[in-house]
Amino acid sequence: MSFYWFNQAVVSHYLKAKFKDASINDHYFGNDSYQKLHQLNRCFSSKPYGLQHDITNHVPHHFNIKTKTIYQYHNETRTFGDICIDTAKNIIRMTDRPIAVCWSGGIDSTAVLVAVMQVIPLDRLTVVQNHASISEFPSFYEKKIKDRVKTISPLFLSQNYKDFFSVTGDGGDTVWGVIDDSFWKDYRDLVNLPWQDIIDRDLMSDMTFVEEFCSWSGVDIKSWLDLRTWFYLCCKWQDKCMRPYWLRHHITDKDTVAFFDIDSSFQHWTMNNLDKIIGKNWEDYKVPAKEFIYQYHNDEDYFRYKSKVDSVYLEPELRSNYSQCMRLAVADDFLDRKLSCWPFIDYAELENFNKKYHLIPQVLED
Repeated sequence: MSFYWFNQAVVSHYLKAKFKDASINDHYFGNDSYQKLHQLNRCFSSKPYGLQHDITNHVPHHFNIKTKTIYQYHNETRTFGDICIDTAKNIIRMTDRPIAVCWSGGIDSTAVLVAVMQVIPLDRLTVVQNHASISEFPSFYEKKIKDRVKTISPLFLSQNYKDFFSVTGDGGDTVWGVIDDSFWKDYRDLVNLPWQDIIDRDLMSDMTFVEEFCSWSGVDIKSWLDLRTWFYLCCKWQDKCMRPYWLRHHITDKDTVAFFDIDSSFQHWTMNNLDKIIGKNWEDYKVPAKEFIYQYHNDEDYFRYKSKVDSVYLEPELRSNYSQCMRLAVADDFLDRKLSCWPFIDYAELENFNKKYHLIPQVLED
């Protein structure tokens, strides 16, 4: 058995205690190529760095981590909207349960909901929302959801998840280079310059490795934005798409799915459309997704001015539940193997878990 994801906070805490060194974490280990990937990670990210895993499989992870959706370059001619529709059709074939779409009101989750609403009977659809969802896209709620589609709260879904097949927008940001407002403010005038001119050579000195890393994409990585987008797609895709599973115990791929990770279609779309990630202004981010939404619901303001915001809102009770239910690791069969001490950590029990399932390399325990 292998794993798709592991709880870095727990593992790092264990390694720090094991080695009696506060600087030790999971990124401290791994081969030379892995360390260079982490140097690239530091060029774009800050602590906590999250799971870094190369989905091209050129650089194996030193933990027992398996790639769920492998990337290999493929020419993709479908539009973003066409892929959304095709993905929604695939989801229908995956389950007989009522389909619950988790809707935040943001661009990615709205694109997911628009796709699903166009391919399934509305009496089979449930929208998972709260007041923050409505506030983020009020006209969509009024014109497309209210009095037309059944709605439930995230807390209700959490308590009754076996009654639905839930679909989330997790992984959506990775389609778009995980650009945030702070990155845009710092680099907006630099994103289209050659990456060789922008990269921090104090953090990443081996340009030969970076060029090799770029070659794994199958496309010509020219700009700083191209490199960022490719890094996040290559090394952060699996971490971002695992969120529906690590937030709760016992949830499997029969209960929920990340819409953008059904197959590699969205990965291929991104690497064939690097010029469509963002335009000259912050409001030009994710325009192909906004065009798809606009074709279904022509809110001019949303199309012209909507930009990425932090649209994840959880009620206090649900946030408390998640903090108690977060998994130690997500196995490749999605079945939960929970420590009896969880959410507290007994190091002896963690080591027994590891001897059985080999998540952490044995050399790090000896």
